[in-house]
Amino acid sequence: MKINKNICAIQTNGTYTKFLKEIFEIVHEIEKTVETKGILTSNKFWEILIGAKLGHQVLSKQTEYDAIDQNNNYYEYKASKTPSFNFEDISENVLNKFANINKVILAVVNKEKLEIAVMYEAEPLRVVERLKEKLEEKRERFTAMGKEIRRLQVSLSKGDLERIGAVRII
Repeated sequence: MKINKNICAIQTNGTYTKFLKEIFEIVHEIEKTVETKGILTSNKFWEILIGAKLGHQVLSKQTEYDAIDQNNNYYEYKASKTPSFNFEDISENVLNKFANINKVILAVVNKEKLEIAVMYEAEPLRVVERLKEKLEEKRERFTAMGKEIRRLQVSLSKGDLERIGAVRII
């Protein structure tokens, strides 16, 4: 196994220890302020930025929903560098959670500038309908090639957003 000497240097000689400590102190302060834990995990950081723009409380746990508003409406967030949004592990259980969601929020983000470029909202049932259609199309393609789908994953493209009637909100 090849060991990255730069990582070892950070851990042993303390070159960046001061900076890392400051970063984690800042992360802790942000988590306290937004009342959301684990902001450096998964897409939680982007969820925090989306939630801040929309006035939503981002939920800490990776459970059914990403955020909630002051009227107790739930939201699903998807963030991407392009207007193509991945939906993974599409099972009936995952799709059923959309019945309790107010809107699906789809944000195109600029990761270099740490900003949200464009944001759309879509009706959850229209999203589910399109995901099922795309998954079936994928099954048919794979079957025609004599292959089996290993991952229940599809993406919604900009054309799909138009098709489902997603509305640009930013």
